[in-house]
Amino acid sequence: MYAKEEGIIHNLNEIADMQGEVAKKAMANGCMDTATLSLIIAKTATEAAEIIEKQAHELEVLRAQRTKENSPATNIGKRVRLTVADDKVYIIVAEDQEKLLIKTISASPALEVNKKEVHFID
Repeated sequence: MYAKEEGIIHNLNEIADMQGEVAKKAMANGCMDTATLSLIIAKTATEAAEIIEKQAHELEVLRAQRTKENSPATNIGKRVRLTVADDKVYIIVAEDQEKLLIKTISASPALEVNKKEVHFID
């Protein structure tokens, strides 16, 4: 959460606390109109602070997702050859951190290999 948001939330909570105190004093003095207005302000300030906190959290999640989506592209679709003396050209179908699922550029079934076992062509 940014400092500006934290400051706004802090100020809204301070307003809610002050208005709560005003409402108590107003009720003690029999000023029900002032007490009611102060309680409404306190409740509204508290709810506004909660909404800002929730939205800040949602924005952090969205920013994290966007960062993840903008991370370096995968190797899926790239052509490779096996480092062992194999003249066949393969295409990467899927990958994880350790392995690639490759398929020859033909109708044969896919192979699973370690990333260290291939070198990229393009």
